[in-house]
Amino acid sequence: MTTATSVGIDALRDMRTDRRKRRVADMEWFELLYRVYLAALIGGFVVLYLSSLVKDTPFTVSQIDTVLADGPRTVGLVMALVWFLGMRSGAQGGPVSVEEAEVRHVLLAPVDR
Repeated sequence: MTTATSVGIDALRDMRTDRRKRRVADMEWFELLYRVYLAALIGGFVVLYLSSLVKDTPFTVSQIDTVLADGPRTVGLVMALVWFLGMRSGAQGGPVSVEEAEVRHVLLAPVDR
């Protein structure tokens, strides 16, 4: 037996799926190629900048101990941030910000949450 709540949730899920399909279908290949180009260019500059910060001196024992002590914590924090950003942008190619239709029809709806 379906309830009004389950019907509303199903309708909301269908609307989100339709908006996602429409957004992906409307994307031009040139725009997608340009986004990839910009990401590669910016990523390349970031890698070059970070590589310039590395010195050519050998590690000392205290530096190796610091890396062994703090390395897993730092790597875990970076991975958590990357995971959060990936979840934020959506597993199915969702937008970075909340869409106008989501705000208008879901967040501003006169229903109790």
